[in-house]
Amino acid sequence: MTHNNDPLGQALLDYTNNTLHSPELMVTADVLEDDVIPVAHFFRTFATMPTIEQIAINHCIGSILDIGAAAGCHSLALQQRHHQVLAVEQSPGAIQVLQHHNIPCVQQDFYDFALEKRRKRFDTLLCLMNGLGLAQSLHNLPLFFATLAKLSHDNSQILIDSSDFAEDASDFAHINYQMHYASTQGKISSAPFPWLFLPFSCLNTAALEAGFKAKLLHQEFDGSYLAQLVKG
Repeated sequence: MTHNNDPLGQALLDYTNNTLHSPELMVTADVLEDDVIPVAHFFRTFATMPTIEQIAINHCIGSILDIGAAAGCHSLALQQRHHQVLAVEQSPGAIQVLQHHNIPCVQQDFYDFALEKRRKRFDTLLCLMNGLGLAQSLHNLPLFFATLAKLSHDNSQILIDSSDFAEDASDFAHINYQMHYASTQGKISSAPFPWLFLPFSCLNTAALEAGFKAKLLHQEFDGSYLAQLVKG
């Protein structure tokens, strides 16, 4: 089945089924140059993950919710360590890949997932690959934190990464992206989607206003960083 509005999911499925037509996803943005992501990148092992992701995996405890899991490379690494993991992902193609790898998963938008009654609370919420982008905008940050709060208890931790594109510590980057994939049935494109990037100082301020404490766990020279949020 071809997922016409799901370039990421179709690329992941093609890779899994060994029918890959194009080895790359094209990513376009309104304020950045076009970029390409090798599809194989979504199937990386722990040994080939960036340092930020390795540190995040090492910090995971208890029951874990892998938010925006894509092909599930983080979930697989955690399962190999005998963690209890649930992946939430809205891409239909990605869900098929997660099921192929026997990763417990739910096909749902992150915000809708948290609204369900009697929703389980997790010990670790994992938001990687610039996971802060799920907030979409500064205006939406309070809702983003409120959603995380619904899925966590008093002793939970949220492990989240972002990138500091700002020249000024009070600045931020709100970028509109679109994904494209050349499938055997032709080019598939996603709808444009917003993604938010914040310096850690801004994340820290917003987290405090929402009732969380933020700790910087690691930062790279390119401005990317990993933070841990706890209720406090």
